Amino acid sequence: MLGSRRIGNLTGRAVLVLLWLLAGVVVTATGLELLLKARSHWHPLQALTDATPISHRLERTYAPFGVLHLHPQYFFFFPRDPAERVALSNTTCSIDADGFRGPGPARAGGRQLAFLLGGSAAFGYMASSDATTITGYLNRLQDKYFFVNAGVPSWNSTQEMFRVAFQILDYRPALIVTYDGGNDAQLIDFFGRTPDYSAGIPEDFDTLSALIDERGSASPRRAVITLAAYLFPELNERVDKAFGRVREPDRSEPLSEGVLQAGVARYLSNLTRMRDLATAQGARFVAVFQPVAQLHRHLGPGPPIESFDVIERFHTAVLHQPPQKLEFHDLGDVFDQYYGAIPIMNPDITDETVFIDQVHLYDPGNEVIARHLARLIR
Repeated sequence: MLGSRRIGNLTGRAVLVLLWLLAGVVVTATGLELLLKARSHWHPLQALTDATPISHRLERTYAPFGVLHLHPQYFFFFPRDPAERVALSNTTCSIDADGFRGPGPARAGGRQLAFLLGGSAAFGYMASSDATTITGYLNRLQDKYFFVNAGVPSWNSTQEMFRVAFQILDYRPALIVTYDGGNDAQLIDFFGRTPDYSAGIPEDFDTLSALIDERGSASPRRAVITLAAYLFPELNERVDKAFGRVREPDRSEPLSEGVLQAGVARYLSNLTRMRDLATAQGARFVAVFQPVAQLHRHLGPGPPIESFDVIERFHTAVLHQPPQKLEFHDLGDVFDQYYGAIPIMNPDITDETVFIDQVHLYDPGNEVIARHLARLIR
């Protein structure tokens, strides 16, 4: 009897100790999570006192538009609920219920409809307003077409093709322009080094795939790991990085020529399909390879712009094999025609800034591109 009581007391104490330990772990994890979140929120606030207030203000303004939401046709898009899309809008950047930035097709006012597709550069990421995007300038520089901004941050040409097929053609446009190339090359550089991914995979597809795999596992251990990642995302991200669980592409070897050519073939195939879809309905289709900083020879003084290895190879391969009957314009180094020294962000955005980073342009850069395109589409 006495022995049983002792065993019960020891068991009770052990359980109590375990509960206290568990509580300590939860409290510690919660504290660390709150600290990490506070740091994450503090860095943007430093824009009020640091040397780059304009750049940081715009980064905060555009942050909600960079979140990838699931979409049944495009993989990722703005929020599925049209009301939530509109709710993202602010005085600098607005999108309508159909996911177009700035004035939509209903504002054409008798002009022929034209759509500009692409990723964040076409969307006008970091432009000071809807009016200073490429489409904003185009609508003031010419009066034949009314341009609708159908750019979406992070998109590649595969997603653009889906949007042409599922949405854009329903508006019976007179002109469709794609302004891309950078994301297709960037994603080849990332996913092409992982052999189980094919060309044309959207950004963050690997994250979605891993999430589905984790959720689909029935093991209690997997469930605990998934719950911890849900409750403590900031802490989980840092633990994953510390233990090497984050899947990173292997850049120890150059991207193989076969993988590069497969990516180029996918890109050109997407352009060809969009052209065929557009011309079948009587629309003109124009493909544009977007400006990329490292393809230029006359970059002005400033901090070095981050480059990626594949873009030059990708750009060269595309130029060597454009499809027949495709109206294709290479603007990869277009600013060399206009500037002896191309202004880049140094250190903050100014009224003269052209390149903010490798592919994103500020207002003067968008205006030059719009003027250039206005001449090309006449």
